[in-house]
Amino acid sequence: MKHHLALWICILYPGYLFADQNVNVDLENAKQMIQKKSYDNVIESVNALIEEMKLNTLESIADAHKYLALSYCETFEHSKAKEHMKTLTVFDDQATFEGLDVSLRCRQDLATFSEKEKISGGSQTQKTSSSSTKTSPRSNLPHRAYLLHR
Repeated sequence: MKHHLALWICILYPGYLFADQNVNVDLENAKQMIQKKSYDNVIESVNALIEEMKLNTLESIADAHKYLALSYCETFEHSKAKEHMKTLTVFDDQATFEGLDVSLRCRQDLATFSEKEKISGGSQTQKTSSSSTKTSPRSNLPHRAYLLHR
């Protein structure tokens, strides 16, 4: 009986099976655009993924915000870079920009936006928050992405 249900789902909703794969391809394309310094294209394509609510894993959401934070920083849109960096830290507080071509200016700015301080030698430490109140990550999200995780 379960096999029949799975078969019907595959027949009726074939796009469902490839949704993750398409998002991963789109995010990989965005990563390649970053390497080519095509930041406006990254912003357009990744914002479309968010607007269409195609991001359905924590990893894809974190990657999307990482790419947007970097792209906005490199295009001198610091308020948007800060917004996406803070969202990134909600989904992945250990995120790094390793493997991406990031200017020194943006490395410093993004570290500041995420409330991380750079220490000489390239290591990072986390600042402690003065607030002792704990909130769930979902309550801190600035946009609709949290709806995917209800």
